[in-house]
Amino acid sequence: MRQPGRVRGRVQPPIEGSFHAWLASPTLPGAAPAADFIVVSPPGESERLQMDAAELRKAAEETKGRYYTVATARNLVRDLPEGRPIPIDTLPPLPLWNRWQVLFLFLALLVTEWVLRKSKGML
Repeated sequence: MRQPGRVRGRVQPPIEGSFHAWLASPTLPGAAPAADFIVVSPPGESERLQMDAAELRKAAEETKGRYYTVATARNLVRDLPEGRPIPIDTLPPLPLWNRWQVLFLFLALLVTEWVLRKSKGML
């Protein structure tokens, strides 16, 4: 929603800290409009930073997957199931020269060239 005298913007990625913003463009007479603001994390965002191994194991069990730690990650490639070949069917080829639309297009181009040559006096 546009409102006179209001400017909106977005900064990616938002980081914590103190900031000073000003309007660089378009230039306005006098001092550039400016604002000071502080970016803080939502409350509780950084309370629990540890990995929840129990939840990860539970998620792996419920999805019939496996849980790996840094120490057991080397087993991941070995534990992957063997792939199986899947035949890929292709559509049969479509010969263009056996279609009346292609013949019509070719004849239309020939007639167009002949008409243009006749109108310009070229033979």
